[in-house]
Amino acid sequence: MPGAKDRRPSRALVELRGSPRRGRRLGTVLGIAAAVVAAAAITFLLVRQPVTVDGRTAWIARGATVASLRADGLIVSPPGDLLTVKGALLRKGAGGQAVVAVGGSAATSTTPLAFGAVVTSRRGPDVTEPTTSKIVGADKVTVGAISGVELSRVTVGEYGVTVTTAPVDTGGRKLVALTFDDGPWQGQTQKILDILLRYHAKATFFMIGRQAEHLPYLSRLVVADGMEVGDHTQSHKALLHASKATVTYEIGVGATTIRRYSGAVPTWYRPAGGTTDPFILSEARRLDLRVALWTLDTEDWTKPGTAAIVKKALGGVQPGSIVLMHDGGGDRSQTIAALPQIIQGLIARGYKMVTLSELNGLPPQKIVAQRH
Repeated sequence: MPGAKDRRPSRALVELRGSPRRGRRLGTVLGIAAAVVAAAAITFLLVRQPVTVDGRTAWIARGATVASLRADGLIVSPPGDLLTVKGALLRKGAGGQAVVAVGGSAATSTTPLAFGAVVTSRRGPDVTEPTTSKIVGADKVTVGAISGVELSRVTVGEYGVTVTTAPVDTGGRKLVALTFDDGPWQGQTQKILDILLRYHAKATFFMIGRQAEHLPYLSRLVVADGMEVGDHTQSHKALLHASKATVTYEIGVGATTIRRYSGAVPTWYRPAGGTTDPFILSEARRLDLRVALWTLDTEDWTKPGTAAIVKKALGGVQPGSIVLMHDGGGDRSQTIAALPQIIQGLIARGYKMVTLSELNGLPPQKIVAQRH
């Protein structure tokens, strides 16, 4: 018919409108692609989750722990160093692992990581090498097991007294002894006792005889709170070059005075300044006193600042450590401020704080009636 050709759409118009079959096919393909992408995203979110590690976002497996972050190298804070028994650098980076917190709370390797967890880390603690002892002639010599650096030397045999200057063998149990010298002291011993009781921690207080006599109620309170008392001489006199009469007086009268005003019989003697000689040791033995120095000196008496005291106390701690601090002899406000942090740090590492007698597997000291 005339004009029939004119009624058919042109090729260009057909192409412009598109083939219905081709449009359906394209839509199907796009739909499948979108579904695949969605499924992949859902699958990824089911097996991975975001966390923030030291300010950076990381995608980790669900169910991951702090140990997983360490294994994947996501914790960048370095470990501490390994130190000699005298505190010198022995091996860099061979100390404790970086300390990790999750959500602001201390974490262990098994702490799980939830979706969106915020993880922070800081340099690991320095660790002091273990020690070993040997008999050299009439001396018992304690040295670093790795470095061979001498830590202590004491004459034994003739007087039969061993001075505790190296960590006590606890059979691997995480026990540590906190010790406080030069008290009791008004306004300070009480605060230290309150902190210890708050954390169910025990400690040993090396009292000066004349201080115990001056503050008998504080002396009794130390014992009443379940702590141990030790003899730190009658007047804090250094005895290394003192006469025998002075040595006998300072150790013997100190022990008697502390017993009288605290109500406890001292088991331990700590010489003022930490110095001993054969006669001092013989007097300790005669009075049935064990001699204890320390393995970690916080040097709190120098008032180095709270943070420095905490670092000294925790830096080289190991099972059997004896930590030296002071509750008397001057202003100990820095020690009091540092003590909760020290205890919290020890608890976080699994340590239990005990008396010196418990650390050494000895029975509790004898309690007697006070006479004053």
